[in-house]
Amino acid sequence: SAFDVGCGMQVQQQPRVCVAALIPRNAQEDSVGPDTEIVLVKRGHEPAQGTWATPGGKVEFGETLEAALVREVLEETALHVRPVRLVAALDAIVSPQQHFVIREVLEETALHVRPVRLVAALDAIVSPQQHFVILEYLAHGKVGEAVAVEPVAGDDAAEAKWVRVRDAVRWHEDPACGFKLSPLMDTLFTRLGLMGG
Repeated sequence: SAFDVGCGMQVQQQPRVCVAALIPRNAQEDSVGPDTEIVLVKRGHEPAQGTWATPGGKVEFGETLEAALVREVLEETALHVRPVRLVAALDAIVSPQQHFVIREVLEETALHVRPVRLVAALDAIVSPQQHFVILEYLAHGKVGEAVAVEPVAGDDAAEAKWVRVRDAVRWHEDPACGFKLSPLMDTLFTRLGLMGG
């Protein structure tokens, strides 16, 4: 539910559960490294409009996480995928000024899953407007083969394309390129040890 804080601004009172997909072009890849090509979409709406992220979106009431992932990827990229495994769980808390606090919720260990430390805080949130819990999955082509087709942007994705992780990080770190990863991707790539390399 949400309440009105004036000027037509609605503030969530509960977190929204979202899913997103790391989709390597080569389905034999069980992890993502600097040379992996993945699908990124340019966000067409706030929060983080104009930045690049993995395709995904909100889980609908009564929908499983896996079904939501398949639906969202299809809507944003026209690609048919299947979830392989959970890669990361992140909190994204957004202020009315579009400042983000993103932190890892879970970390897999040999025996259990445990809460972990704050990974990235871009600003202190005094009065959050939105709170998302994002479950990031590794996803492959529907039949476990390489995803050979080109993604086609749809729904709230302004653009969609294959990008080598190394290039995405390099472009993100060079302001002259005009390419910016979303705060979520910055945090995810940091968690996977892919930033700064």
